Amino acid sequence: AHLSGTGFRLACYLIGFESFSDEELARYNKGQTAADSEAAIARFDTLAASYNNFRLTPSHGFILFGPWTTLGDLKKNIAVFRRIDFSRYRGGLTRSRLRLNTDAALIARARADGLVLDERSHGDHGSAAETGYQMEIPYRFADDAVARAWELLNGSRPIRGTDECDRLERAVALAERE
Repeated sequence: AHLSGTGFRLACYLIGFESFSDEELARYNKGQTAADSEAAIARFDTLAASYNNFRLTPSHGFILFGPWTTLGDLKKNIAVFRRIDFSRYRGGLTRSRLRLNTDAALIARARADGLVLDERSHGDHGSAAETGYQMEIPYRFADDAVARAWELLNGSRPIRGTDECDRLERAVALAERE
């Protein structure tokens, strides 16, 4: 199929790249690898360079934080973010996290691991109200250093800066040292 001269602009929307950590992708049973996602991004970059009516948008699915995320997962993501300038594909990276809902298969695992929080006492329902998703079930991070990195990025006194990858890298380094 030819994209040029069609009279319309084409933009892919909400493609689930999800993570650049193979371990995290396996935890979520995504059925793809980090290499698969990088190959798809390379293909999109080729299309965007070849066709002026094919555009990239920062609107694609990504799960940077989840109950089982490790600092190693975050570091793998940072390396790929830097290598491919992932900000072209996803905005709000440092706020992206797994949504646990009552119908999510992972909720049973999170409960078994003791990571689900009492909704009545927690009060953080994520971004459900602003994004149109059903209310999230709050959870804690299994790794205290990851919890600290999240807090450094999204807490009441977040690390300042406009480059999300830089902020993430600084948060991971600080959490690792503490």
